[in-house]
Amino acid sequence: MSRRNHLNSTQFKYLFHDATNEHEVTAFGDDGQRGRLLWSDHDGEITHLYVGLNMRRSGIATAMWETAHDEAAERGVTAPEHSPQRSPDGDAWARAVGGYVPDLDEEASGWSPE
Repeated sequence: MSRRNHLNSTQFKYLFHDATNEHEVTAFGDDGQRGRLLWSDHDGEITHLYVGLNMRRSGIATAMWETAHDEAAERGVTAPEHSPQRSPDGDAWARAVGGYVPDLDEEASGWSPE
C-alpha cells in the first residue's frame, strides 16, 4: 500500500479532555493509530502533533489539521493554532498548511522526532 493510500483508509476521531482542557483529533486505520493532534482550549496552541514514522509525508498531519478546524467550527470551540515551539519538520509543515505561523522559539529544547 502506498503512503497516499494510507490517507484514503484513515479515519479521524475528535475528543475533548476535561482534565487537561485539550482537544484531540486522532487518525487511525486497521493497523492502529497513525497520528495525533492535541491543542489547548485556552489559546488554541498545538501542544502535541505526531504522525507514525511509516505514515509521514502521506497527508495525515494536514488531514488532522483540517479535521480539527472543521470540528472546532462545528462545535464552536477554539481552533488549533501553530505553536512557536516546533521541530524543523514541524515548521515546514506549519508554513505549508498556513494560518498564523509564529516565529520559532529559539530557546525551545527537548524536541525529538518521536
